[in-house]
Amino acid sequence: MNTFSFDLDISKEVSHEVVVMRQGDHNGTTIQVKLYDHGTPYSVPSGTTVKVYFAMRLPGSREYYRQQATHSSGTVTVTVDEEYAAAVVGRTDDAYFEIHQGTTVIASTANFTVLVLGNATHGASAGQRYDDEIVAAVEEWLEAHPEKTTTVQDDSITAAKLKSNSVTTEKMVDGAVTTAKLEGGSVTTAKLADESVTTAKVDDGAITTAKIADDSVTHAKMADDSVGTNEIIDGNVTTAKLAELSVTEGKLAIGSVTTDKIGTGVVTTAKLGDMSVTTNKLDDGAVTTDKVGNGSVTSSKLADDSVTHAKMADDSVGTDELIVGSVTTAKLANGSVTSAKIGSDVFSIVSDSEILALIG
Repeated sequence: MNTFSFDLDISKEVSHEVVVMRQGDHNGTTIQVKLYDHGTPYSVPSGTTVKVYFAMRLPGSREYYRQQATHSSGTVTVTVDEEYAAAVVGRTDDAYFEIHQGTTVIASTANFTVLVLGNATHGASAGQRYDDEIVAAVEEWLEAHPEKTTTVQDDSITAAKLKSNSVTTEKMVDGAVTTAKLEGGSVTTAKLADESVTTAKVDDGAITTAKIADDSVTHAKMADDSVGTNEIIDGNVTTAKLAELSVTEGKLAIGSVTTDKIGTGVVTTAKLGDMSVTTNKLDDGAVTTDKVGNGSVTSSKLADDSVTHAKMADDSVGTDELIVGSVTTAKLANGSVTSAKIGSDVFSIVSDSEILALIG
């Protein structure tokens, strides 16, 4: 961008500013001027009828160029079109800005110089009168009188009439490039705008494994029940991946719960099957008094000679517990057989010596 910035005073103080442009340039020469009035910053009056124009006489010509400028806070800016402003090579000192209110010029700045350089590859074109208001008026008139314009017959411009690369973006109507107009493979990655490929544009099954970036399939992208057994690598379901209480009885293989898998003290009574605690499961001394139910130690549970004198409670041996003939003389304490214990007929079969021995 060819930009010139300087100050101008509406008091017409002499200015030595020079703006240089060249024939054939198309970037636009921008002139930005800060306005003053006798050295004091000048603000363009407000109002819809107030306009600021850049005006210059073409070098060595009676023709001129004029274009409306923008203004803000006392600064005016115009970007000229070199096709018209630089139509004639040479120098002009008649360039300035003028402020209009309606049709009246209420102020204008001091002059500055415009130097138009020739183009070595193009012959200097003849200057012509140009005023954007005049052009606007002509265009308005032509729009109102279409019969006066030069028209091209419909369908008269064939492909053969078009020069290579003559159809630019600006020449195409929006939506004119249909699918049929696109050559196979012509829409490359560079032609696709960001986020232009939506779901509807992707064919079913077109996204193969190679198209998916590593780590791009997040949890949110996976449908419910989409991960089957075949999708899980062996050994990848770690403890952290298992939800609480997700390992049910049906998930456990037979024999999979070993001793190491059972926590200390977690096998409660309810977990033991009936008759599952066999003799070899009991540790020596494990069956204590509290573990034996009342009345559960029957005769068959007692080993021969296991009930010793110390195991028998006082008065625990009654008549029914004594085997007939088991109370021998040695079992009787001295003086223990009183007259009440002797039957009425006992002495008929007992000798005198036996009686003496009984009564002591």
